[in-house]
This record gives sequence, C-alpha cells and structure tokens, in this order.
Amino acid sequence: MSELYEKYPINVATKYKLRNILVKTDEEASSIVAELSKYTGKELENKFISLVKDKSIDMATKSREGESDWLDASVMPKEMVERIQNSSKLSFVKLPYMPNIGSHVLLIEDIQ
Repeated sequence: MSELYEKYPINVATKYKLRNILVKTDEEASSIVAELSKYTGKELENKFISLVKDKSIDMATKSREGESDWLDASVMPKEMVERIQNSSKLSFVKLPYMPNIGSHVLLIEDIQ
C-alpha cells in the first residue's frame, strides 16, 4: 500500500475560511485596508466584522458578517489564490478592482 502513496502522492488543496468586504471602488477598499492595518489578532477580526456591517455591498455575505464557508483553493480563481496563498491566519488582503463588481478585502480567518 505504501508503494502506491509513493507512486501516486495525495495532493490535497489548502482550504480557507474567509470573511469578505465588497465595496464599489478601489479607493474605498484602500481606505478599509488602511484602517485594518492598525489592528491585529482578535481586534482585527472584530474591526473587520464592524466594517462588513458598515461598508460591504455583498448581500450574500453581509448578513453573515462577511463569513463564507470553507473554500478549497483548487476551485478558487487563480488570481485570488495568488493573493492569499502566502498569507497567515488572521491577516487580510485586497483583491484587484473588478469592473462592474467592485473591490474585495478578504480576512483570512483560518487555514487548513
């Protein structure tokens, strides 16, 4: 059996538990990033949730304080994975502005 594992290694994708703030402009997202930069740990998480309630236009996650289900990196957009793959738990990233959608700021709440 171990020969099979050596011959066919199991490749399990990283999973991320994220919170999301979606705003209309890149400037709004940059302002949020500047505000979040003042916090770490649990304070960062609390501030992020507060900003979700005040700023996010994403109706799919706003009522859940920006929380998403566990997301498997193998099914996430490549650009998103590239932005978050070197991030640590309880850190945040800003995704590039997307026309007709807006700009996302993501809190990496947990990583598996």
